[in-house]
Amino acid sequence: MHDETVERNEAEPYEAVADKVRSLGSRLRLSENTFPIPILLPMLEKYGFEHQRNVAPEHWVIDLFLDLQVPYESLFDTLEAIFYTNDVPFLGINRKVISNDLIELVGRWLNDTMRGGGIILDSEQGALRVDHMMQALIQEGSRAGMDDRMMHMSRLIRERIAQLLH
Repeated sequence: MHDETVERNEAEPYEAVADKVRSLGSRLRLSENTFPIPILLPMLEKYGFEHQRNVAPEHWVIDLFLDLQVPYESLFDTLEAIFYTNDVPFLGINRKVISNDLIELVGRWLNDTMRGGGIILDSEQGALRVDHMMQALIQEGSRAGMDDRMMHMSRLIRERIAQLLH
């Protein structure tokens, strides 16, 4: 699909890929068996990193899954797994892409659950898991490609979680 889109010069390749995934997700009703997030999300993150870096919007992959109404927790679980497995291409500082998407996702998740008046991050356990992940990102720092903005955002998220839990 990527090569065909480039050849036809109709749209950016990531847009064609996103449209296809959006269509499949809608048709398959996000069934775990036919639309497995733990397989599709890493594939799209890798595609974005290898073929659409500096072309596609920064968080297009998570935007796509959120548009399909994939639960935050499912996306978090998968991004967390990608971060810790150190699979190619997300090694060393290349983990910045995953770190950045984790921070963006958690920020949106936190805002949505706070705005809705529900339990932050859907449960106390969820909040603690997110807090541990943000702590891990801060500890990894530049080894995980974290820049000053990402470090600051991670700290702010941890502060907000601490305030809301106590």
